[in-house]
Amino acid sequence: MTATDLKSCLSWLLHIVHPGFGSYTVVGGDNLNDIAKDFGTTSTQLAAMNGIPDPDSIKPGNNLVVPCV
Repeated sequence: MTATDLKSCLSWLLHIVHPGFGSYTVVGGDNLNDIAKDFGTTSTQLAAMNGIPDPDSIKPGNNLVVPCV
């Protein structure tokens, strides 16, 4: 199992355990700040929820755990 597989499994599990959360797949042109605004949170909180040390490190195809709005 790769780290990506594990993160995907954890994202799925978080959605079950905490039904107030969902997932979002990063697309080209996205940045953490705009994604956070779309989901009613901050980029700092979104980075912490997803274990992202560098907000500029997200790439298209990354799956993020996000709050449901």
